[in-house]
Order: sequence, then structure tokens, then C-alpha cells
Amino acid sequence: GLSLTDAANVQKLARYLIYPDPFLRLPAESIASGLGRQSSLWPTSISGDFPIFLVRIGDVADLEIVAQALRFQEYMRARGMMIDFVVVNEQASSYVQDLQRAVETLCENSRLRGRELGPRQHIFAVRRDLMDEPTYKTLLSVARVVLHTRNGTIFDQLERAETAALQARDALLQAEGGSPREPSPPLPLPVPASQAGADIAADGRGLSLWNGYGGFDGDGRHYVTRLTGRRVTPQPWINVISNASFGFHVSAEGAGFTWSRNSRDYQLTPWSNDPVSNRPGEGFYVFDHASGKAFSPMAATVRDPSMTYETWHGQGFSTFRSKRGPLSMDLTQVVDPVDPVKISRLRIQNSGSVPARLRVYAYAEWVLGGHRSRTAATIVPARDTATGAMLAQNPYGLDFGERVAFLGASHPIHSVTADRSEFIGRHGTTEYPQAVLGGLALSGRIEAGDDPCAVVASDIDIPAGVSTWMVSRKPRQAFSLSARRWSKSLPRWVCTSALASAGVAA
Repeated sequence: GLSLTDAANVQKLARYLIYPDPFLRLPAESIASGLGRQSSLWPTSISGDFPIFLVRIGDVADLEIVAQALRFQEYMRARGMMIDFVVVNEQASSYVQDLQRAVETLCENSRLRGRELGPRQHIFAVRRDLMDEPTYKTLLSVARVVLHTRNGTIFDQLERAETAALQARDALLQAEGGSPREPSPPLPLPVPASQAGADIAADGRGLSLWNGYGGFDGDGRHYVTRLTGRRVTPQPWINVISNASFGFHVSAEGAGFTWSRNSRDYQLTPWSNDPVSNRPGEGFYVFDHASGKAFSPMAATVRDPSMTYETWHGQGFSTFRSKRGPLSMDLTQVVDPVDPVKISRLRIQNSGSVPARLRVYAYAEWVLGGHRSRTAATIVPARDTATGAMLAQNPYGLDFGERVAFLGASHPIHSVTADRSEFIGRHGTTEYPQAVLGGLALSGRIEAGDDPCAVVASDIDIPAGVSTWMVSRKPRQAFSLSARRWSKSLPRWVCTSALASAGVAA
């Protein structure tokens, strides 16, 4: 039996099991160094398929906290929330093992009460002295809530974690010049550069079989869509681009996802499979320092209703074209014919009479598995010091745990982050991230246990009448050495092309 207060607090605990918080997990460095394969848990009979609520105990006097945790697990399970509750006995090895017997008795009583809810009870009592080091470290690293009975009751530890999170937020606000305890209001959405033509449908001049959204160009080898205002295609019209083992698909609005080896079981970025929202899990954003406005070459992100977004789907490529004021943007996405690399080439031409100072953001929301809700807590980010590329690995995965994803850019990288909450912001979305709307520099935070992503920001100066190129890469490689090879080789090729293109445009 739980009181109303206890029931409310259990729901608070459930929140941290669904959406992990760094202040209730191991420190980031411990997760990065200790996380192993999911199969490391199997010697303890723990599958690792469910969120883990872990309580460590080393004293018989703290048994009441374990009993309380068992009641909470039963309450959540009765309401359809399946978690694995694990008690780790960290008492030194002894002949008597009085603590282990007491813990086993509590767990067995709880298992008997829970039989009516199903054959699997999801309750485990394990001994530290019988586990090898990889199993122990992986168990603690993958658990979404890790508590120790010596630190007080469950609710006391939750309150301390929440207080620590608020203090960290206040410290960050003070460092940025904000006011503690007063969350910043949401930044306004972009204002159209011009209201002219905002409600006029695009025309199909030069295209055959025009249907109001798109048509075929020339000999029919390219399908072109033109979107104005807030218009979108009736359902996502996509182009699938891949080599033998790696690829991506992208819609006419620019929302898409990338996979490696298997498009269902090993996604690099998320696929919403939602024909209504068509939410992007990766994207490009541009911020103009002079005007203070954000925009994008594709309609899926930071959309401006006054712009016309033109998409060319062809065999092996998709190109997105748009123009905002004197800036013309051309984004082409392809896959390397052999290597598992997605290449996005962004060309920006300044036809105005004054130079343009821009900040370009490239964003990837990592999945590295079948579904982000299962894998986000076990993704370990890093950064390659030689190239500046953002790396990500999911060592917990069974089939692809050794593979490394990376996101890099050809231009010098101004700032980075691996924290999605920092980039999107409290009031933002992937369509309108708060960091982009404010043209903010990224903090450089790269820690395991955060909401994982990869964002790189590059500052670009474009003289009047000149165009420049920027290339971003979202690949999946078997080893870090291969990722570093790509990060080093592509920028040299890109810089040569950029200089030649700028010279021609000038």
C-alpha cells in the first residue's frame, strides 16, 4: 500500500526511468569507460532489454529502502510500466551472507505478489563479489537510475538530484549573463523576409506532368517539387539513395534519415514514419549575423513562408534550392559509391553588394540502433582532436557496438555540442532550435549520459558577388581510424573545389 504522496513520487521516479537524467546516473566519465556490450549482463540473468532501476546496498540496516523500492516497482508494473529492478549486494564476501538472504527473501515475496501480472517478475538480486568487472561496470553504466542505500531514502536522493540539476542550470544561466531561477522566454520564430508571394502557389513552368506540387524535368530523369508558403506534399515524397550497405532517404521538404547495414535495425538518425508531421532528425541551418535571422536551404527546418523551396530528386542524389534576399542556397546530398559516407554539399552564393557573415549549423540526432528510446541512454559521444569531427558509438549494441559514427565539416568548426537539449532549447524543436534562432555559439559539451546528438557550427564570410562551398559528412565506419581517414581526406578535396567555385562566381 502506498499513500497518495508516495504514488505521486513514484511517478516522478518513473519520469527518470523513461527520460534518463545525468544527475541520477553514474558520472559521464564512468559511463564512457565502463559501458560494455549488452551480453555482459546475461551471466546475471538480466536481459538488458528494459530500463534498469538499480539500488546498491551494503548494510542490513538499510533493508527498508530495498523493500520500499520493491513496492515502487510493483506499483509501476501494475500500471503497465515494465522495468528491471536490480539490487546489488556490495557487502564483503562472507560465509554467513545474512544480507543476501534478507534481500532474497524480500525479492521472493515481491515476486510471489506479482505473479498475477505475468510470468516474468523483473526483479533481480545479485552479489558484487560474484560478478566480473565488465559485468559490474556495464550494469551500473546502463542503469537509468542508480541509488545507494547509504545516501538516504529514495525520495531524498531524488530531491537532491533535482536540486543539483537546478543549481547547474542556474550556474549556466549566470555564465551566459542570464538571471537564475528565471528561465529565458522562447525566441521568436523567423519573420518572413517578404510577404510578397507568400500565399501564391508555385508554378510548374519548365516541368512536365505538373500536379500542383511537382513535375518531371526535361527527359524525365529528375523529379522537381516546388513548395511555397506552408504547403507540403500530401505525404512525404522521398528519394532513396544508397550503396550496397549504407544509405539514406530524404523527403521533398528535406526531412530524412540515414542507416547502415540495415535500415530497420541500425538507424544512424531517426525515422519518424509519420506521414503527417514528417519530423526531421537531421538538418542544416543558417544564421545571418547582419540581419539576426535564421533560415535553411530546405523546407523542413526554419521555414520561411515567403521563400520558394525547390527540390530535385534524381538517381543517386537530391538537391535543395532556395533563395532568401541576395543569398542563393544549393544543398546536394549523395552517398559515396563504396564507403559508408553520406556527403552533403552546401553552396551559398551572395549576389548582394555587401559581404555576408553567416553561421552554418549541421545537426544529427543519433540513434545507432533500432529505436532512439532504447539506445539514447547508451550512446557515448566524443570528438576527434585531429579533425574536429564529432564521434558517437553505442558500445552496448550487440551487432554494431564497435562501429563509430561521425559528423564533420570542411570549413573550420567554430563550436560543437553533443547535448540535444542545449541545441534545441527548452522551448525549441528540431524545426526551430533555440540555438539557431539566436545564432548562439555552442558550449562544447561532450558527455555520456546526456540527450545525444552531434552539432557542428562553422562561421563563413562570403564577399559580395562570390559563392562558397561547405561539405558535411554523416558516415558510419567500422573503426575510428577509418573515420579519421575520411575526415582528413574530404576537406582537402573540398577546399580545392571551394576556391575554384569562388573564383568562377566572382
